[in-house]
Amino acid sequence: MGEIESEFTHRPLICYAADITKSDPEVPNLIYPLDKTMFADLLDSVNESESIDMLLQSPGGFPDATEQLVSMLRGRFSDVHYYVPHTAKSAATMMVCSGNKVYMDHRSELGPIDPQIRIPKAGGVSINVPAQAYLDGFDHINQALNKTGKLSSAYIPVLNQVDAAILQMCRDSINHSKTLVETWLLDYMFSGQPDAKRRARNVAGKLADYRTLLSHGRPLGIQQAREIGLIIEDMGDVPELQAKVWELYCRIELLFDGARWVKVLGSKNYWVGKLVPPSIIQVPIQQQIQPDTRPQPTPSPMTSKPRRRGSRGKKK
Repeated sequence: MGEIESEFTHRPLICYAADITKSDPEVPNLIYPLDKTMFADLLDSVNESESIDMLLQSPGGFPDATEQLVSMLRGRFSDVHYYVPHTAKSAATMMVCSGNKVYMDHRSELGPIDPQIRIPKAGGVSINVPAQAYLDGFDHINQALNKTGKLSSAYIPVLNQVDAAILQMCRDSINHSKTLVETWLLDYMFSGQPDAKRRARNVAGKLADYRTLLSHGRPLGIQQAREIGLIIEDMGDVPELQAKVWELYCRIELLFDGARWVKVLGSKNYWVGKLVPPSIIQVPIQQQIQPDTRPQPTPSPMTSKPRRRGSRGKKK
């Protein structure tokens, strides 16, 4: 991190990185409200400056927590650049939109920002459902009812589980995500540019458009992000810097692979992180194999009988 600062950017660099491979609901690798304390200490570890760079690696998280972290970051620094060497999806893509500049390369990916709603199912099980898909499913039933004038019996169990409050929450969550991104783009990335308000609304709408993107996990590489309308700098334009950023990311990934860390926040002066909770660590049981001490029979030497030649073509 010190080499990146001193040799290339001449700006302070911080890191917010989570292990995207650990998917247990109890693993704290998402952007959570509890990140606030660590993030505050991280910002305090940076020397006084008006600008900052941030390496971001995250599968996403809670928009409200993301809004809090962005507020803390932008309240302290007037110029923020994000580096995405690998993955910044969902709420992390929203965070990227609060930057003045965003750096990616051919290995980087962002993702859609359409919110996911946790829907309770029978047996105490809950599943994550795209908010727009939930609304569209309900609208489909309404359209079928209006068209035929009667309700198919197949839809009755579905409607019994529909909660009007969840429908409104879906609408509010979609609007909230789009509004945050639109506001950040207008204030920072598109600030001072012609037709900034229309551009910001257009980009926010495309990132939140589940009907077009079709999957919340859809990878949006550097070219796709540019086509959507984001202003993206290519780290490949400075190969030496690109190599250092990639090395930093790989060192963090090795840390995740070799230990219980699931999230780290750091600067060249400060490092802190989150661990996998002990309650969900599975320790493999090793069975000791006892040697067989019973006497073994002595193998007899192999013998072979001489093969008898046949008298082919001879009469007996």
